Amino acid sequence: MIVGGREPDLGEGRGGFDRLVDRAANAGEIAHVVREGHRVAAVVPLSLLQERVTTVTLYQTGGGDLVIARGGSAWTVRPPAGTPHGTFAADAQAWLDDAWRPGERGGQVRARIDESCIRAVEWTGEEIRLRYPKCSLNETANAYVGPLSYTLSVVKGSAGEDAVGRPIEEMGITYADIDDATHDWLNENVDDWRPSDPWDPFEKFPWVLVTPADQDPRADNVICSRTLTI
Repeated sequence: MIVGGREPDLGEGRGGFDRLVDRAANAGEIAHVVREGHRVAAVVPLSLLQERVTTVTLYQTGGGDLVIARGGSAWTVRPPAGTPHGTFAADAQAWLDDAWRPGERGGQVRARIDESCIRAVEWTGEEIRLRYPKCSLNETANAYVGPLSYTLSVVKGSAGEDAVGRPIEEMGITYADIDDATHDWLNENVDDWRPSDPWDPFEKFPWVLVTPADQDPRADNVICSRTLTI
């Protein structure tokens, strides 16, 4: 994606091509080549060809910054004040679609993922998957991710698949993420509901299945369900 300036035409010769290479190599941009007003090719960063990753991950650093990453490309993002909540999914999908890429021209800064970084959420191209207790993320991360809705289902045995046969992958929420009303609902519908640690993931409680709000477990295994937004 060209963030600023015009797209060089092939007729500009070697100088125009050199500028395309510089923008791809140094700014991490996809630079389109134009012939007679039409895009005919592109010069892309080598890292993008090497890693066609279909998942975008948001990290929170030990210092509280946000880093958006795809494969080996990681950039610090600072959503401007007034940015609508919940724009991470749109940014991540635009990156997957090559309609946008973080880069220095867009105000992002190259970052390094290290042990201090928390893997907060992932965008799979279809949905956000929470990878860390949302209540433990900072205000900026929560605003960028936006509210997430889930279905909590008390099940008999294992649901295994949703109503259309897709395998169900547990979502990474914890007991600490739920509100008082949901806590009361679980006490009413689950015998001996006593998590030993508020940070326990729901995967430790196989009789409570957590799925995205639009992905319903197989009906014949479900005793009761409740929507939770965090």
